[in-house]
Amino acid sequence: MKTFLVLSLLGIAVNAYSQTAPFKLTLSAPKSQVQAGNPVNITVVMTNTSDHDVDCTYDYSNALDRNYDYDVTNEKGQRVKEIEKKYHGGSDIWPCILRPGQSTPTGGGRISVLYDFSQLGKYTIQV
Repeated sequence: MKTFLVLSLLGIAVNAYSQTAPFKLTLSAPKSQVQAGNPVNITVVMTNTSDHDVDCTYDYSNALDRNYDYDVTNEKGQRVKEIEKKYHGGSDIWPCILRPGQSTPTGGGRISVLYDFSQLGKYTIQV
């Protein structure tokens, strides 16, 4: 019998400077259920909903875009602990500007490099 992790994904757009964010984030996963022990991947797409250019620079480290703040909780609403890495690797910065109405091809990445999904159950991921 295979055991699975179930992912619930929430995309949240936040802008500290005004009530209306100049972008929308869409969060998805290739699979909503993942066999325990397998990598957990997410996709984040940013869409510019403003009338001006928006910076969408990618900051990848260990296969995850670190430009976003990730919030991962288990089915009890408890925060999932972050994995402590001895080697964090370098960061790859990819400049990106979104014109009004444009979307990024993809962002996000392998969220399981940052959070411990070793316990069976349901997880909620917010960006």
